[in-house]
Amino acid sequence: MRLGLYAARRSSFILAGPMARAALKQGHEVVFLRDPAGAKLGDDWQDAEILRPFPDAMSVPLAQFAGDWLAGPPPDQNLQPNDLDRLRQDGVKLCSLDPWFDSLARPFADAYDVTHRTIRHGLIPTDGLADVVPGIGADLLWFPPKTRVPGAGQRAVRWAVTVVLARALRRVASRGSLRLVVKRRPKIRLPRAVERLADVVLEDDTLYPHASLTALGTAALSVCHQSGAAMESVAAGIRCLSVQIPHRHLRDYPHWPLMAGRERSPYAWPGVIDAMPLLPALRWLARWTPAVMPRWGERAAYIDTWLGGRVLGTSGWVVEQMERRG
Repeated sequence: MRLGLYAARRSSFILAGPMARAALKQGHEVVFLRDPAGAKLGDDWQDAEILRPFPDAMSVPLAQFAGDWLAGPPPDQNLQPNDLDRLRQDGVKLCSLDPWFDSLARPFADAYDVTHRTIRHGLIPTDGLADVVPGIGADLLWFPPKTRVPGAGQRAVRWAVTVVLARALRRVASRGSLRLVVKRRPKIRLPRAVERLADVVLEDDTLYPHASLTALGTAALSVCHQSGAAMESVAAGIRCLSVQIPHRHLRDYPHWPLMAGRERSPYAWPGVIDAMPLLPALRWLARWTPAVMPRWGERAAYIDTWLGGRVLGTSGWVVEQMERRG
């Protein structure tokens, strides 16, 4: 089959990358689809970048795509109506992919030929771990929060939390002879103090495997802020500290209820994702050593509850569903 994968942005490859790998493995043709309507400044990619991980794939504008299937985040919510109508008229089947837990927070349309839901079928982005070579736990890996958010008060709080936490993480890394690795996204502006304190500042410089997954391959601990990095850490078998900060700018988003950090939620699970505000987190870090590993029984329970019972193979399952439907 000829599979089009929605890739309007660089960040689209958290879904498009694993799906491409699974489809190419089964001998299918893969086309990455550019969409100017979904593009975002600073989050673009170049054709040459897909050649290394996917030398047999190609890219075309969405408006020029002809094929058997289109897969990506819910098409009815991400494609322009005229593109969606044309694809349906051309007989292209639609596959809806759940990036994280979006399907828990809002209803997915029933009009898709295949619908993937993380909680039922598994998490697609972590399939990239299959192509990550694990190393020794030599890094303290931090995914800092966005500082460019609405509201001066919220920005000030995040800026202060970022600086305070950077200093604490620097002390922990030095005490444990670890590198402090900071994973930055294009929309994150780091205080200069953070850049000075970090041993390495990682960018999204590879499309696949995603840079965050590659960084987890050498991490002893990951630190995040109620983000998808928590789920990636669980999948990679890395203990995670989620330092809770206000996300008031997301209150109108469907996944807002999941951000509360209640125990046994996607962002807080005992012995796996330790979730707490800044001051308790600083005390937790003062006691932490690389010997503090995930509780493997709790990790298995988290995976069963939130990741469809699997860490790898979800994209292969989706491709199999498309094959069955022709």
